[in-house]
Amino acid sequence: MKTIEYLYSDVGVLYGDQGHFLFFDQLFAGHKIVRTGLADEPAFVRGSVDLLYLGGMTERHQRDVITRLMPFRDVLSARIEAGMHVLLTCNAMDIVGHRIVFPDGIVAGLGLFDFSVDWTPWPRINQFVYGMWQDIALTGHKSQFTKTTFGPGMEGRHFFSADRGMGANPADSREGIQYKHVYATQCMGPFFVINPPLMKHILRELELPDKLPAEAFAEAAYEKRAAQFADPKTRQAMEVV
Repeated sequence: MKTIEYLYSDVGVLYGDQGHFLFFDQLFAGHKIVRTGLADEPAFVRGSVDLLYLGGMTERHQRDVITRLMPFRDVLSARIEAGMHVLLTCNAMDIVGHRIVFPDGIVAGLGLFDFSVDWTPWPRINQFVYGMWQDIALTGHKSQFTKTTFGPGMEGRHFFSADRGMGANPADSREGIQYKHVYATQCMGPFFVINPPLMKHILRELELPDKLPAEAFAEAAYEKRAAQFADPKTRQAMEVV
């Protein structure tokens, strides 16, 4: 039996991330699922967790989550090094960097990865994203106020390169984090639902059957979306400079 932790599941439900909980409830039925609230001590601090998931949240809750996690920063780092799977979507990824620069000041992140995030009230970036990771085409959606700057420590640790849509920022096509079993992206949920080949890969890493809920429908929708996003005739909602 695997242990799955929905970290701060009472606040990490922005955009389509609620879809991840509905999906994971089916995917990991029969396993131990821990729903950690913002006021709770994380389960990964007390014992072994096989997969940790944190979704997008408001900017205020980003600050709260960083404050809550900072005492456990070294434990989280050790769990990552030991091979715990960590899935982060949307601005949940921002909290593991060095800092988030808001108009009203700088908020120090957990500093687990070498990047910083700049938040500006305009423009709000709304785009689809398409790129390749290994031999898997990935699709996603972004709706954010942020641009990210990767430091030298991110060399070889980005998730994928965005062939279409913005990566870290308009001048850097690198997107997300992929280190050991960390899969983090600034694409919003339900990223892991709409990319079934990626989710099947993660299940195999967990030594679990790679059967997905409604798999045939999910794969058909994925193939159609990937072809559409890869097509240069498909236009973005907005271009970002």
